[in-house]
Amino acid sequence: MIIAKNGSDSDRLPTSHTCFNALLLPEYSSKDKLKERLLKAITYAKGFGML
Repeated sequence: MIIAKNGSDSDRLPTSHTCFNALLLPEYSSKDKLKERLLKAITYAKGFGML
């Protein structure tokens, strides 16, 4: 599994590429913001597919 930086701190959610086992995380300013964004991405995920 690859976990990589994906730009500077922002309001964007983390992104992933399941075919490459990659998780792309913006460089969040705090652990709390990272946790909140990860939980939001997981909670509102619609499953596999293009949105």
